[in-house]
Amino acid sequence: MLVEGSLKMNEETENQKPSSVNFMDEKLFKSRSISIFGQINEKTARTVSEQLLALSGESDDPITIYISSPGGHVESGDVVYDMIKFVKPTVRVVGTGWVASAATNIYLAAKKRKSLFVA
Repeated sequence: MLVEGSLKMNEETENQKPSSVNFMDEKLFKSRSISIFGQINEKTARTVSEQLLALSGESDDPITIYISSPGGHVESGDVVYDMIKFVKPTVRVVGTGWVASAATNIYLAAKKRKSLFVA
C-alpha cells in the first residue's frame, strides 16, 4: 500500500508544471505572446492552437508569435498556419535563429513578419 501511495504522489508531481513555467505562461498570455522553439509536432500544434483561440477569445488586440525552429511535422505546421488565418486578431510573427521547413509555413502565415539577426 505504501508503494502504491508513493507512486500516485510521484505521478501527480510529474504532471504538475513548475511554478516558474506557470509564471512565464501567465506573463506571455498577458503580453499576448506565444513562443515556438524547437521541433514542430502535434503537441506544439495543439498548444499553439489553444493559445491562439484563448487569446482571440480574450480580445481582438494583436497577438505576437516568436518562432525559432528547424521545422518538423508538416501537417502540424499547417494546423498552426490555419489557426493564424482563422483567428480574428492580427497575428504578427517574429522569426529568430533558424526558421526552416514547417516553421517557415508558420512564419509566412502572418501578414506582419519580422526577422531578427544577430551579427
